[in-house]
Amino acid sequence: RVLQCHIAGHSQNPDGTILDTHDHPVRDEVWALYNSSWEHSGGFPTLLEWDDHFISFKETHAHALEALKVPARLGETKLPASPKSQPYHLQFSQPSSEAHEQQILPHPDLSLFQKNFVSVMATPFLFQDEAKQSFQYNKAEFDQSIVDLMVDRKDLKGIDRLCTYNQQYWFRLLSTMQGQYPLMVNQLGYFQFNRMISAYLSQYPSAYPSLDHLDDRLPQFMRENHEWNTELFHDLVNMDFIFSKNLTVAQREQFQSNRLSHQELTELADKPFPFQQGFSLFHSKWDVLDLRRRILQQKAVEDYLEAVPSEQYLAIYRSGTQFKWEVLSSTAHQLITLLLQSQPLSEALESLSLTLDEMEIEELAQEIQNWFSRWVQLGWFAHPN
Repeated sequence: RVLQCHIAGHSQNPDGTILDTHDHPVRDEVWALYNSSWEHSGGFPTLLEWDDHFISFKETHAHALEALKVPARLGETKLPASPKSQPYHLQFSQPSSEAHEQQILPHPDLSLFQKNFVSVMATPFLFQDEAKQSFQYNKAEFDQSIVDLMVDRKDLKGIDRLCTYNQQYWFRLLSTMQGQYPLMVNQLGYFQFNRMISAYLSQYPSAYPSLDHLDDRLPQFMRENHEWNTELFHDLVNMDFIFSKNLTVAQREQFQSNRLSHQELTELADKPFPFQQGFSLFHSKWDVLDLRRRILQQKAVEDYLEAVPSEQYLAIYRSGTQFKWEVLSSTAHQLITLLLQSQPLSEALESLSLTLDEMEIEELAQEIQNWFSRWVQLGWFAHPN
């Protein structure tokens, strides 16, 4: 017996992997499975899930109505009737366990009600008992107008029902950030990491409905006046930030020198070089990249590993759906930094020569052609428009 069916759309990676992301139209294969399920079970209520990359309500509703075509196609004549307009109502159980239905009017200011309810869900936890590695609900900060509206059930008080919403909201945010920042989870442990992210999101709540933007301002937050403002933590966050942001960006057409004339190649020296999206530079006094690799190979991310001092200059880039990296010299790192700031090659070389000693200038003169041949081969540049 099927009580309810959930349908949703998927996203597809360049390598063909299909992810259940609930952020695209339902695929034909899903509709085919839905048709078969309806035919075998005799029908069921259906819920369309759409959790990200939102479209308009009109488009979403039209997509959901596709489900009604299935029973019609199978010869069903008794489709669920649309509910008639009626006063807003709630059904609940009184503490006496006597269930009944109470008619109430809509809230006089629905937008205010929604704002206050969301404020309750977004109330940060209290992280006070590190010994027990547990948090407490900050019930004293819940909006009282919302608390008053919550009805007690036989087994659960109204305010505790609010705590469930509060818990699920923060569990979703914290678990998302834990997955994106294994370096910081390893160094802090889950309790202190959750406390840090709670402080960050309380100060910088995301302006987007998508979870993709939760960490947009985390590097900025790390440089502010708090206990997590350390050089090592900056580097750990910046490394994880690169992996978090660059995996899903679209790649542009790769630069191919054989498609340009000699004159066009000559003119490139006086134009900004277009780098591929997802290309990043990284500099640290610790071997952060190897630390990340070792952490992800562990069974438990939180099992502490010490960062090894080792200054490195890295270029981190996408190759298909994989991250790769190249170790750079300090001079090459400085040159690419200027190019990423949209300086033409001729200007970047002139600026760089003013800061280098004789040995570094000699290295630059000897290696620059080899560098660019290598960088083009690795696909770091996008083709000019």
